[in-house]
Amino acid sequence: MRMVSRVASGLLAAVIGIGSMTAATRPGALGFSVALPEHGQLAAQAQLVVKDVQVPSNRSAIFRMIAINAGSETFLGSFAVVGSSPDATGTTRHPEFRVNVTTTLANWLRTHPGARTLEIRIEPVDGQRRVLKDMGWSAREVFLEFR
Repeated sequence: MRMVSRVASGLLAAVIGIGSMTAATRPGALGFSVALPEHGQLAAQAQLVVKDVQVPSNRSAIFRMIAINAGSETFLGSFAVVGSSPDATGTTRHPEFRVNVTTTLANWLRTHPGARTLEIRIEPVDGQRRVLKDMGWSAREVFLEFR
């Protein structure tokens, strides 16, 4: 586990466990494994940070973040990307998305005591929550940040 401290806007933030990409279980989805902190390291706010997201410029999607553990799934949060236009070509790069997972992560940790990693599936869905299986997208890394 890698632990890094950053100063951002005058606040000390701890970055815990840079996520490594894992095999996704569904077409269109990406999987990540993120190291979890010891319970004493939890802070007032927890954010899942998704870095260097690249999406088709002509597609919009909601990206659902789901914790996976032994066949059970827990929704953690989501972020959205709006396409430039239906006729746009190429890809659009977003430097990062931050999702507040303070409550959902605390609830997940209560039901998974002793867990050392968080397996996350991030999947693009449309407005009716249908997975966009044909959407080609990427993210460089995912990590938890505590403030």
